[in-house]
Amino acid sequence: MHKSSSPLRHLMAASALMALLHSPVYADTVRAEVGRPLQAASELLKAGKGKEALAKVREAEAVAGLTPAEALTVNRMKAAAAQRAGDNTTAISALEAVYPRVSGTEQNQIAEQLASAHAQGKNNAAAADWLKKATAGGYSSATTKQLQAYLQGASGDYNAIAKDTAATVAAAEEAGRKPAEDDLLRLADAYLRTGNNGGNISTLEKLVAYYPKKDYINAYLGRLQRKPGFSERFALDVMRLKLTQGLITKADEYFEMAQLALQADQPAEAKAIMDRGYAAKALGWPTRRSLKAARA
Repeated sequence: MHKSSSPLRHLMAASALMALLHSPVYADTVRAEVGRPLQAASELLKAGKGKEALAKVREAEAVAGLTPAEALTVNRMKAAAAQRAGDNTTAISALEAVYPRVSGTEQNQIAEQLASAHAQGKNNAAAADWLKKATAGGYSSATTKQLQAYLQGASGDYNAIAKDTAATVAAAEEAGRKPAEDDLLRLADAYLRTGNNGGNISTLEKLVAYYPKKDYINAYLGRLQRKPGFSERFALDVMRLKLTQGLITKADEYFEMAQLALQADQPAEAKAIMDRGYAAKALGWPTRRSLKAARA
């Protein structure tokens, strides 16, 4: 996972910074010599200067005789600055110092940030432990959901991914919302990996309905004929849909479709299909031999 582009890192840093910016920069009990560098660090963080902010936090940390309240404030700021600077080790150390000193939702958020930090460092066991603590009491957020999906995917537990993602998709539909495209793709993949062809096809149907992209239509039509109970008498109809979507491109596909049309007693359609294949240069130049092959 590349530090500069990891979505987990960006979520982690944004979460920490937003929590910090909506809290007092330092408590009334923080001495001026501690508060001044922390205030400077806060301004640097707002400007996106993580490394410079972290240097200012270290100035505050170096003040002799920090009180418990000062140490808590310093560690909160250090965590946010380290996350913005991409210093994962320092961020984890600071967050672990903060976690036992807070409670309620803030403690859930700190655990969430620790889970993200460990996932970033590819320590998935620790990330899973902290995610469990983060979601205790029903706490949930976009970050915890993404972490859960990431950790399940890394573990290869596609049955769990299918179960959890199916619940997410169903909840969206029950609420009258369009399920997220990523959730539908994740669900289709999980069903495919677990051999649930019916679930895979049903999810592809949802993708086509909610996000009618050419790739999804192609995938759906390609698997439709493997759907339990599918009748071969609809094979020509499937190929007609593919043709309208520009998904018939190969010579053997044009020949197969023309043969299906002939079997359905549609010679005019068969000729039109072949003509279209020649026009698309998929079949080369028409010859008597190739036309006979289409009618065979």
